[in-house]
Order: sequence, then C-alpha cells, then structure tokens
Amino acid sequence: MSELDGKPWSKDEWQGYHPDVYCRYSADLADNLVSTLCHKLKNLDVSQYSLEMQIWWRDHQIADQKRKVQ
Repeated sequence: MSELDGKPWSKDEWQGYHPDVYCRYSADLADNLVSTLCHKLKNLDVSQYSLEMQIWWRDHQIADQKRKVQ
C-alpha cells in the first residue's frame, strides 16, 4: 500500500512476495490489509500505478466475482 500512499514504487523494496504480507501476519490482519487496499483501489484509476498493483487488482476482482457466483 506504500504506492497508494504516494511513495514511489521500487523493485529494491522487495523481491517476489512481499514480506509484510506473506507468513508474517495473522490471517485476520492480512484480511484487514486486503480490505483496506480494496477500498482504496475502488476509487482510483489503477492504470496510474505499477504493473504489479494492476495485476493484483485485476486478479483480486476476478476472485471476488468467482466468490459471488458460488
């Protein structure tokens, strides 16, 4: 979410899976972080952000649609 807070994206910040998300926090905290990110992205033009952010948002929206159908 640093990117959404106006901080420039840097590939030096992390490689592959971000350590702040994977295997570091509880599932509840991770769910809250995802919820916060979703709320922010719903009101933004994601094309202004990194390709990683765009891909995550696209894939997350697809997963949301699949959950709604089930």
